Amino acid sequence: PALTPVSSSPPVLEDYTPRLPASLHRLRFHKCAVLVGHSKAIIACCGIGSDHALTGSRDYSLRYWNVITGSCLRVIKRAHPCTGGVTCCSHILQNNTTATIAVSGGSDHKLKIWNLTAGQCLARLDGHTKSVTCCLVMYCEPTRNTTTTTTLIVSGSSDTTLKVWDVGNLQQRRQCRFTLRGHTGSITSCARLQTSAIVSTSLDCSLIIWNILTGETLRILGGQHRPVYSCAAIDNGLRVLSGANNSKLNLWDCRTGAKLSTLKRMTNWSTGMVLLDNNQKVFSAEWTRHAAIWDRHTGRLIRRFSNHSD
Repeated sequence: PALTPVSSSPPVLEDYTPRLPASLHRLRFHKCAVLVGHSKAIIACCGIGSDHALTGSRDYSLRYWNVITGSCLRVIKRAHPCTGGVTCCSHILQNNTTATIAVSGGSDHKLKIWNLTAGQCLARLDGHTKSVTCCLVMYCEPTRNTTTTTTLIVSGSSDTTLKVWDVGNLQQRRQCRFTLRGHTGSITSCARLQTSAIVSTSLDCSLIIWNILTGETLRILGGQHRPVYSCAAIDNGLRVLSGANNSKLNLWDCRTGAKLSTLKRMTNWSTGMVLLDNNQKVFSAEWTRHAAIWDRHTGRLIRRFSNHSD
């Protein structure tokens, strides 16, 4: 079913998509560094600033890297000591500290907030009943009920739910603000659409758009017959690109729920994606150990990367 959005006219949206040169397809690509240290498969990765990254692995550990030099700055060995290890991670911006703060999720059903500078666990978020599969940090602007920006963490799980956590004060025990129910299969990914809206994907073949300040379902994007594994917001959150296990990328209109177009030239299903060059190109990771850059409009393959061995 198509649900009515909270507002009939979309709010003024922020432009948060990274900008890269329009001549991206003419640039020479090369490996800057190979980061070696994990002993099992790396499942999670997030950028921290322009020259650092955090990775999570099935070896239970988190590693904090300088991606320019390739050096590992911090190892948290037993971040999620359970079969499956670390499954997701994300950077948390904090204005009142010089430390680097991040959140991670694992197959132990938990999220943990870390001071990566000190290697210290600041908080543990309990509530999911199965593996945490994705996490997203949201910064919501002040409303008439608040005077400061609200920092929220959204987590998705194999228990078919998403949870919204308020992390304004990292020293207090965190409580779940909302549990978002609507999917019937494991949550596979989530992405920011607008200041207070996200989209989630699931093995139940659907995408759902949520208002994370009220917990409302805004719209369900259905009509697919394959599990959806990844998504990315484009055009200031008015459209979303999704990747399923049928080697296709679908473009959706978030306001009407209509499927606008399909990119059919993937060699295998997409496990993750990000938009480049002012939303004109798609950088996708694929199950076949490759990554590729595509022209969003024509489906033309611009560049393929194939240095991974597994």
